Amino acid sequence: MDQLNADFTIYNGHKNPPLFNMIPLDNWVIDELYAMLRITDCLWRLVLNELQDDDLFDEFTHKVIIEEIKHISVQFQFWKERGSKSWNYTSLMGENKIKVLKNFNLNLLFIPSRAAKIRNLWDKFSQLYDNLQDNSTDPNVFEKATKEYGNWEANEEGLKAFSCSAVEKKNHQQVSYFFRKTLKDGGKNKDEKSAIKDLLDYKNRNLYFSYNNISCSSSKRQKIYIQ
Repeated sequence: MDQLNADFTIYNGHKNPPLFNMIPLDNWVIDELYAMLRITDCLWRLVLNELQDDDLFDEFTHKVIIEEIKHISVQFQFWKERGSKSWNYTSLMGENKIKVLKNFNLNLLFIPSRAAKIRNLWDKFSQLYDNLQDNSTDPNVFEKATKEYGNWEANEEGLKAFSCSAVEKKNHQQVSYFFRKTLKDGGKNKDEKSAIKDLLDYKNRNLYFSYNNISCSSSKRQKIYIQ
């Protein structure tokens, strides 16, 4: 922390001075849920990006992915936003992320040698996450294992490839939807329902319109001017 206070750019990735510069780094506690959300998002996105780079990200591949995730008992879809050429896909929730991470058959998408390498990467993080939740885990052993996992940076498979931007964007969207698309846990009589249900209804309608290529926007009213 003394080094960061003197020069916060000394460590790669630091763009601003520490907010709580009086707290030693040894006293910081990792948010295990946030770490899981960040890293599993990136592990999944890196797989999809590799398929795109290999020109294999087509409707056949989409079908294979959807069927495999359905086999794991998780709902998943691909769709294109109206007027967009890029594919969007279902944002997996916490427990579903772990189910896909542990059970997805990567051999359906990659040759055996590549599938084994990616599976090894996924399994190592899965083991780290399990150990993080286990009170009997030896902290020194865990620290060593975490550093070994992070040292894969040279192959762009280490922790430096992980970004929280996807989680931050999702959080921003949900806050925006809460204020613009819900009654904020309000309403009267039969219209009274939770904001969470409002958000789920809104997202489900969007997914239905997108998946079935139906416009969900109403046309603007035409104005007639009489002189």
